[in-house]
Amino acid sequence: MSAPAAVLEEPTQASIRARVFELTDGLPPSSWEQSLSQGEPSLSREALVPAERRRLAGGPLPSVAYLLPGLPPEGSGGSHSLVQEARGLRRLGAAARVCVPQDSLATAAAVYGNEDELFTPYPGDSGLPGIGDASMFEGIFEALADAGVVVATEYPSVDLLVRLARERPELVCAYYVQDYEPLFAAPESSRSDRALLSYRSLPGLLLFAKTHWLRNLLHAVHGVAVAKVAPSLDRGLFHAGGRSSRDGELRLAAMIRPRTPRRRPAATLRALSLIAQELGEGVRIATFGCDPDAFAELAPDGIPGLTHLGLLSRMQVSALMRRSDIFIDASAYQAFGRTGLEAMACGAVPLLPQLGGVHEYAVAGENALILDEGSPEQIAATVLALADSPARLADMSQAGVRDARRFSVERAARSQLSLFVQAPAR
Repeated sequence: MSAPAAVLEEPTQASIRARVFELTDGLPPSSWEQSLSQGEPSLSREALVPAERRRLAGGPLPSVAYLLPGLPPEGSGGSHSLVQEARGLRRLGAAARVCVPQDSLATAAAVYGNEDELFTPYPGDSGLPGIGDASMFEGIFEALADAGVVVATEYPSVDLLVRLARERPELVCAYYVQDYEPLFAAPESSRSDRALLSYRSLPGLLLFAKTHWLRNLLHAVHGVAVAKVAPSLDRGLFHAGGRSSRDGELRLAAMIRPRTPRRRPAATLRALSLIAQELGEGVRIATFGCDPDAFAELAPDGIPGLTHLGLLSRMQVSALMRRSDIFIDASAYQAFGRTGLEAMACGAVPLLPQLGGVHEYAVAGENALILDEGSPEQIAATVLALADSPARLADMSQAGVRDARRFSVERAARSQLSLFVQAPAR
């Protein structure tokens, strides 16, 4: 494969690890549970009992509104989580909605459907989230008039939450931290600084996350308490039922997303090229995550045995994983790595970065391949070694399907609902 037409400056696990090391003054966070400091919120086992038992004094369940300040044409791991968990709250009897800027409503409806009117539009521009005039904020206040809990989901939506809190001091204000957004931009840039400030933007702000890595990182850098909630998995969509069996060829899947350098699309393609050179006709590769034009810029000469499928729906991704043996995620880090869990549930063994929160579901050598470096050469060598051991590949696939059953939308929704019910007034 020749060099990409436009060379991306992609971070690596080493560069992200160094940034985290600097942010934490040399004490990087653990990916596992750590002892809670006094006063830090946690979820008891009661978080997972039927929601009806968690009502306070027999009162109604809270009305929850998630603020999603925009989404790409194919959605994102974070928006996938929000949508399925909001619908999970509804199934438990709580009122829940996802609030998006007016210009994102059509995209949200196209990706997730809106027959149930899950999405509530508010006046605003997804290109300038969190910024607007007085009339825009009046429209937001009106859209959220009956919400008792409002949840920011990305740092730009925290600006909206702060304005709402001033107007409605009785609100439970929460922040669902799904990634560490200061890592998305250069240090000391405006974007990085705004993200850094978001975690202490409101007194009494209820922060929660679905991985211990994120929780520990926020505590280490910002000294804030962060509740741990359960991650979700749509088991009705991501499962191994009807999985096709391997017939000689190794079947690989990988996401190629040029708009997100931390997902390392160029490194992913280099690894796939090395694998294709070694296995020849013994491998079949499918990639997805960007349109054909964007893919052609990265791989103008193509890779033998590779088919690029473009932008896929959630249903199409699940079908691809059920006909794949290994899913490659060459990211510099993953705060959670939703696609890795979904691949595992479908029987594809995920290859994942060691840095981050994949350890919520992935166990190295048992149900996943976990790399501490993630260079194209290391990725290729690891995949080739597993390809040489069909019995081990089959055992890991079966273990992944079994272990993924620990996760569900209902369990995640119950954990959030319990958190909101127990939340003290600001």
